[in-house]
Amino acid sequence: MHRKVVALIAASLACLAGAASQAQTKPYPSEPFTLIVPFGAGGGTDLLARHIGKAITEKTGLAAIVENKAGANGIIGAQHAKKATANGYNILLTTSTTHGANPSLYKSLPYDPVADFDPIGLVGVGGVVMVVKADSRINNVQDFIAAAKASPRPMTFGSGNSSSQAGGELLKSYVGVDLMNVPYKSVPAALTDLVGGQVDVVFADSIAAQPMITGGQVKPIGVSTRTRIPGLENVPTIAEQGVQGYEFLGWIAAYTPKGVPEDRRKYLNAMFNDIVKEQAVADFLARNGWIVQPGSMAEMDNFQKSEIAKWRKIVETTGMTVQ
Repeated sequence: MHRKVVALIAASLACLAGAASQAQTKPYPSEPFTLIVPFGAGGGTDLLARHIGKAITEKTGLAAIVENKAGANGIIGAQHAKKATANGYNILLTTSTTHGANPSLYKSLPYDPVADFDPIGLVGVGGVVMVVKADSRINNVQDFIAAAKASPRPMTFGSGNSSSQAGGELLKSYVGVDLMNVPYKSVPAALTDLVGGQVDVVFADSIAAQPMITGGQVKPIGVSTRTRIPGLENVPTIAEQGVQGYEFLGWIAAYTPKGVPEDRRKYLNAMFNDIVKEQAVADFLARNGWIVQPGSMAEMDNFQKSEIAKWRKIVETTGMTVQ
């Protein structure tokens, strides 16, 4: 009897060891991917995630599910991604809001954008577009500055994230006009109220503004980048319209929660670098004013750290606070 028990235990242990060995040698990738987006459905990052998800499926034959976790300037989604299993299947697709600006805007965060994540790569960089209502008499940045200085009340700008808020705060700081920030849950919500006449101007991510520009609902009068951006080549930069030194970038990047094995992160980096150069994704980015910028994980790490430093300076210069 004793020998039978020992034999059964030995057989069970052998089965478990075999199962563990199979799990360890399971090829990667072989399971569905989840793209965590810390912003709402229908926004620019969400739309890009769906293009990328489709490309992942075409490349790997595996499903790629977009999971929106919106709220609190992207904090809810970033925290959710931090806690996700570090297995190479959970990918955070986010922007400069969560991983560039938030560390300077909040005294404490439930995530550390550097310590809690590993960068996969930069997807693209773009600018913020200064837009007014389509039928506005304001046609350029100097028109807006003159109107703001002549106005008996502070002119209002709608903001739906850190980049859109920084756009107005920087202009206010650089030219000394009195502007009042009206915060929204998203940039599309701010743009909707701009069209409805509730605010005077919106500094919108180009990827969010482009559909309304194309639809003739809003009019672009300036961009925040050093040079003009794809799809809006006829719109001068804010700096070239007389606001010297005005410049900042928006960007979208991919991350995994800290702890994913390096070989899997290298696979993801190569896959994302290929995907952003594919026609459908590259065209989507270009149409929406973004420049494709593939690169290594180390380059993304250095870029992010430099952007965190730039945002610290923006916040110090403008006195910008989260509302």
